Amino acid sequence: MKLDPFAKVKKNRSALPALILGGVGLFALALATFFWLVGEMEKPQVVLEGESSHLGLSKQLSLKASDAKSGLSSIEVALIQEGKKAVLLEKTYPRAGYFSGAGPHKIEETIEITPKALGFKDGAAELVVKAVDFSLWNWFRGNVTVQSSAVTIDTKPPVISVMESPKYIKGGGAGVVVYRVSEPAGKHGVMVNDIFYPGFVMPKRGAGIYGACMGLPHDIAKIETAFVVAADQAGNEAKAPFTMDLHVRKIVSDKIAVSDAFLSAKLPEFATYYPS
Repeated sequence: MKLDPFAKVKKNRSALPALILGGVGLFALALATFFWLVGEMEKPQVVLEGESSHLGLSKQLSLKASDAKSGLSSIEVALIQEGKKAVLLEKTYPRAGYFSGAGPHKIEETIEITPKALGFKDGAAELVVKAVDFSLWNWFRGNVTVQSSAVTIDTKPPVISVMESPKYIKGGGAGVVVYRVSEPAGKHGVMVNDIFYPGFVMPKRGAGIYGACMGLPHDIAKIETAFVVAADQAGNEAKAPFTMDLHVRKIVSDKIAVSDAFLSAKLPEFATYYPS
């Protein structure tokens, strides 16, 4: 019995689609495994904690970065202004493997920013945070997160002008101090000796006008220091002293002589109302 040679070709052709589909399936499975284990595309997360919109002479911020899958490869924080760049933090982490957790999943760092000491001038600048993970995605360069924030560098303290303050004040007395601050103030108020009296906005008096109410202790003996204090949004602090004449209160006292006979006569009456 002779076999038809075309039958063998037809049989091979009928098996070809199944082989192609099987190969495609294996390739897809291998590709999915690759992305799951080492080629994931999830970018790192970065968070800067603390008020960073204004930078004074010194500012401390907390940086938190995380990558739940392949782990962090490197982190960099930089301050940029008109082409000038200062690296505030730069860390690279060694690879611990090629699967999940090749680098740390979470890191937390404290960043100290001193713009003037770094040679930056007052004005607009940019704070840039860059985090890279250990994924083999992006042609083995990993997933990259870049977070950029516009900041204002301000290293000059505000100017305070005391407009009104009590000329005379007594122990236990009260008074109001009115003052002007040259720029929007954060914390501000009046300090008398070691007591701080917080200030408040006085919009009816005009822009930048504030006031603070004082209430001196009744037993105050002397005013050692009295000044207005204010800090701007960058944390630069200024002080402006003022004077007050303190009138010390004289404590009036007297003595009443009570005889034994008087007490002997009155004690039974108290015992009637208060037996115990």
